[in-house]
Amino acid sequence: MRLFIKSNDYVLWDVVEDGPTIPMKRDKKGRLVPKTRAEMIDEDRRRLQVNDKALHIIFCALGPDMYVKMAYCTSEKEV
Repeated sequence: MRLFIKSNDYVLWDVVEDGPTIPMKRDKKGRLVPKTRAEMIDEDRRRLQVNDKALHIIFCALGPDMYVKMAYCTSEKEV
């Protein structure tokens, strides 16, 4: 699995190892909070797509029984 993901895109493996990237911004108090969809730029959307692509590859490798157990995971680390 590791080799397959790396051969598709090495950045995908970084997502598996490090967890998903969530676009963040600073609020009025200086705290980091997630951006809303309206605030996201193209680069933010690209990073979200990389997260989903990594999950998709992992889910495609699962058998039906395992898929049912993992279908509601939201990050590669949860799988």
